[in-house]
Amino acid sequence: MVQLISVDSVENLDSHAFASILNALLTAEADYRNVPLTDLDLTLRISDPDAGIDGRINWPKDVEHDVLAAGQNVVQYKSGELTISQLVKEFGKPGVQAALSRSGHYVLFVGRAYVKRDRETRAAKLKSLCEAAGIAPGLCTILYGDQIARWISRFNSVVIRPELGLGYPAFVTVELL
Repeated sequence: MVQLISVDSVENLDSHAFASILNALLTAEADYRNVPLTDLDLTLRISDPDAGIDGRINWPKDVEHDVLAAGQNVVQYKSGELTISQLVKEFGKPGVQAALSRSGHYVLFVGRAYVKRDRETRAAKLKSLCEAAGIAPGLCTILYGDQIARWISRFNSVVIRPELGLGYPAFVTVELL
């Protein structure tokens, strides 16, 4: 078994590497759960106008998951810190609002880990934003760097990716640029 990924490995990723790792993680999870890869719409074109959506996943109703919900999940990646004002801005983007208005689920992946008090502050703000928009708060989730690190640790194929910099020479991925 490969070692557990530390939260530092996730917190130190820049925005492109963070998106690359999350795309690999979501793809590995879908493959493990036998979710058709055609139900994943992920990209590394993070600087393109996307109305706040970095990926879409249609998760099957018969496959339980602790993060992804049955139906459409829209995902957004935010490497580094997430301020309350950034949370308000990201939540208000048109793609996020459109998905939520159709009872889709919104998962915001944040590269930084926060202590309980700071998580609760962000969760309370997200809940109030949902309620003000007439959206069920249960449709929105924030996942933090330490949680992402534990999830990555489940998949050796993601752990060995060069973005994490762990340097497992026997396992090298090759990508064409």
